[in-house]
Amino acid sequence: MAGPTLPDRIRRARYYAMMRAPYLSAALMALRPGGPADIGTVAVDRWGRLYWSPRWVDKQPVPRLAAALVHECGHVVRGHADRCGGRDPELWNVAADAEINDSTLLGPRGPLPLGDQYIYPEKLGAPRGLTAEMYYDRLRQQARQVRAQAHDCGSCAGGDARPYEAPAPQAGGPPGLSDIERRAVARQTARDIQRAASRAPGSVPADWMRWADAELGPPRVRWQALLRGMVSRAVRQARGRADYTYTQPARRQVPGIVMPGMAAPVVHVAVVIDTSGSMTDADLRAALSEIEGIVQAAGAPARVYACDTRAHDAGHAASGRDVRARLRGGGGTDMAAGIAAALEASPRPACIIVITDGYTPWPQRPPGVPVIAAIVPGGTTDHAPAWLRTVGIEP
Repeated sequence: MAGPTLPDRIRRARYYAMMRAPYLSAALMALRPGGPADIGTVAVDRWGRLYWSPRWVDKQPVPRLAAALVHECGHVVRGHADRCGGRDPELWNVAADAEINDSTLLGPRGPLPLGDQYIYPEKLGAPRGLTAEMYYDRLRQQARQVRAQAHDCGSCAGGDARPYEAPAPQAGGPPGLSDIERRAVARQTARDIQRAASRAPGSVPADWMRWADAELGPPRVRWQALLRGMVSRAVRQARGRADYTYTQPARRQVPGIVMPGMAAPVVHVAVVIDTSGSMTDADLRAALSEIEGIVQAAGAPARVYACDTRAHDAGHAASGRDVRARLRGGGGTDMAAGIAAALEASPRPACIIVITDGYTPWPQRPPGVPVIAAIVPGGTTDHAPAWLRTVGIEP
């Protein structure tokens, strides 16, 4: 016997919600059909099964129905059923609603119209930005008034099963989400939120960001991507300094007039590797392993300098293997010597990357050439000047 299926209108609303809040796609797609029920609106049980009032669904504009689905997903991924504990389920449902409805912006294209019948922090006389536990503590003093405003979101919010809900999946009811599956959906949703926020700052509501950071911890940017991004930006800036030249005529010519072409400068990148006595073998391996990534970001071999208190030109390299045997040093530390050597080279580099432990004096800011310091594990940025761009190499 086939189980219940979602009505077409709910499917359309789910797609609409995914377009407005793509970072919640995993949670929206995880909802399972629970079946129609006499509940007034929509609700979800603790197994992620969605119940709906056919009459209410048919009357709602798709954007408002989408907002209701987003709201119910909030209960599922935030684990409100598990967080309820021994609290009053009805009152806890209201507190959980206030936590979810904290923000008005649900996507980069503007707010979804949730409707006045839902609970907002302002309705409770409470500030925004609190957790459901905090809202609950405030609500206990005004319980009678609050219960009159309550909207039943199902056991996904309050924990206790409702009369309209189907039996548990293990008792023969429709399939739903196991605890492990729900946790997986929650973590995937949190990752999608952090990814969306990093790509388009301001596109994710603040309360969803707070929840994702609490779920996963603050987002961490891979240091390799950060370093290569810095190199790529420096290279693009150098390539953008194109100029007119008559040594390379333009492909489109006007009869009787010699039109100049555009010549972009050849971009060179210099890498200064700290080979002083304070750099361990592991530090040097980390430095050499990054040369290939720097070359890929620059699009050309890099000129490498080994430096302790003096700079030693190790030649051009496309990877660490190319210069491993040519590294010299082992004495004191002065990366200013390596930077000076790179600046004196012809052609002048578009960018200088210094891979060091940071225990070194630094020169004055070189004009026109960005310098990036990649600090090996255990290194320090305490001596780094304000003009220096730094990124930490992680183990």
